[in-house]
Amino acid sequence: MITIKQKLFRTKRTKHLEALRRKACFVYNHFLNFIKTYYRIFKKHIQYNKLQNYIPTIRNRRFSWWKQLGSQCVQDILRRIYAGYDLFFSERKRGNKKIGIPKFKKLRKYKSITYTQAGWSFDGDHTVTVQGKHFKFYRSREIKNVKRISLKVDAVGDWWICFCCDINDELPTKVMTGETAGFDFGLKTFLTSNENKQYQSPLFYAKNHKQTKKLQRLLSKKQKGSNNRHKARKNLARHHRRIENKRREHHTKLALSLVRQYDILCFEDLNINAMKMLWGKKVSDLSFYSFMLTLQNMAKKHGKKVEKIDRFYPSSKTCHNCGEIKEDLHLEDRMWNCNGCKMTHDRDHNAAINIHQVGTSTCGVDKVRPTLAVGTCS
Repeated sequence: MITIKQKLFRTKRTKHLEALRRKACFVYNHFLNFIKTYYRIFKKHIQYNKLQNYIPTIRNRRFSWWKQLGSQCVQDILRRIYAGYDLFFSERKRGNKKIGIPKFKKLRKYKSITYTQAGWSFDGDHTVTVQGKHFKFYRSREIKNVKRISLKVDAVGDWWICFCCDINDELPTKVMTGETAGFDFGLKTFLTSNENKQYQSPLFYAKNHKQTKKLQRLLSKKQKGSNNRHKARKNLARHHRRIENKRREHHTKLALSLVRQYDILCFEDLNINAMKMLWGKKVSDLSFYSFMLTLQNMAKKHGKKVEKIDRFYPSSKTCHNCGEIKEDLHLEDRMWNCNGCKMTHDRDHNAAINIHQVGTSTCGVDKVRPTLAVGTCS
């Protein structure tokens, strides 16, 4: 299953989608209030099937306008709430208290509606019909085997349609090169390979920081609730979306280049949240987690493999030549000498070689010998 996201044309029919979103938000809050009230009175949670069977009674007796949303859209809203409760209870069992129970949502926080089988139709060209209204979009790629659609609105106010397509029967395009590589993620150099190739990442947020500060300052000066503040908020949201699109484009091009060169790509499983606490916005600007998702999807499409090694493996402290671990290595040490073999290592290059050796061994490939992995390291 893959999701294809396309932008809807701006027309007067967009008001129809806004009306559907308001109704969906009301249904969400109504179901959530019903669940909370039931628990407060009876001291137990109402089952999903029981509440689902009660939907026709509510729709026919009290809220006849629910029919404008469609029955399956209402059922999907109910599934969202119970999925939130399931996530809350499962995380509590694991000891994670950061995930809370589902809460009531304001309209600006409710941004999507989903249709599974009924209430929509797609003509296969560039028009989709939702609840009797036709919406056009720019079709940039082939769309087939659509199972469900989702309509989403972003912070700028533009509407997007997401097609969930079933293409499991299609075989990935495989052009095997027989090459493997290991990569180390860094703050100064985005990626360093075991062949000592360096891949830089433009800091899109840092480059546009002055413009971001200017737009934020203009927004803060506007009176709350005014039209000028609404326009300033949209300008800021449009600016952030432009930065996000540039970063996504860079990640996609880099991921495509890597999967075309290598069959197996080895990386280290990093704790991104801990890195953000140490280095802040720069880690978010590099967006390594987003890049890994893009790379994994690209590798699956081309029949390649992405292997992650354990995050606690001392890749930077271990000498790739003799295997000795330098325990007193600090973060500021970019170059260091091995006490065993007296070899001088570049921190990132040495880590990439170790990641390559461990990663290829983990995924079933014969272990790369240190003598073959030294490369240009001196």
